Amino acid sequence: MNKLIQKVFKRSLWILLFVVWLLFFLMFLFGIIFIIGVWYYENYM
Repeated sequence: MNKLIQKVFKRSLWILLFVVWLLFFLMFLFGIIFIIGVWYYENYM
């Protein structure tokens, strides 16, 4: 029983890490797109 809990906990920890990494990656990507958009708007409008 204890081993099963550890296994599930480890798996959920990996899923949590992946979700956090994905969120950071999406925020980073959105930030780059936003900065490029603002720069483009400033230069060509």
